[in-house]
Amino acid sequence: DLVTGVQTCALPISALLAEAKHHLAVVSAQAGKLTEAIELAEAALAVRQQEFGSSSEQTLRTMMNLAWFTALSGEHTSAERQLRDICEKAEQALGNSHPIYIASVVAWSAATALAHGRSAAIPRLEELRRDAISTIGQESPIALIVEYNLLVAQAQSMTLADAEAALEGLRQRALLTFGNCHPFLDQLEEGFEQSTDDWEFFVQLMGNRSSQ
Repeated sequence: DLVTGVQTCALPISALLAEAKHHLAVVSAQAGKLTEAIELAEAALAVRQQEFGSSSEQTLRTMMNLAWFTALSGEHTSAERQLRDICEKAEQALGNSHPIYIASVVAWSAATALAHGRSAAIPRLEELRRDAISTIGQESPIALIVEYNLLVAQAQSMTLADAEAALEGLRQRALLTFGNCHPFLDQLEEGFEQSTDDWEFFVQLMGNRSSQ
């Protein structure tokens, strides 16, 4: 948006290049080029740490993405540890209602699900949902996305009818919050998939949209 354009123009050239690499890493990961994505994210992270510090929003965004790319490459246990540590840093630096903290907890839960099965992620997502509701409200965009991820984790232990009913209820609420022209609604329309796409969607939506 225009505000973002003004902010980024004020950045040093090195930081602008890191911003470009940050987003190129996302595009590469979405295209399945995980080795390239990891290399780009590592390069962006090195600059962002130097320019903004290890606990800045910019650094934590790239750090979270890098850990998630690691998870997608098959290093689930390593990614799980990295994301746990990122969650702690994000909570200390940004607070437990910040989108980066919430995205990192969901990404950590996703890595846990990949390593140990989706049921292992449910307690953490339930706790996150309670915290999100208490701090930002039940119908806020982030709380709804958290609720969606929890529903994805729970779906395999639900009957198809119950899962579809829960999904439809969430879709109706999301329509009121997001409107009918938002990628979150497209995801809800697709329903539940037996892959990591559900988890990947959240990180793309919340973690990859850097303001700087």
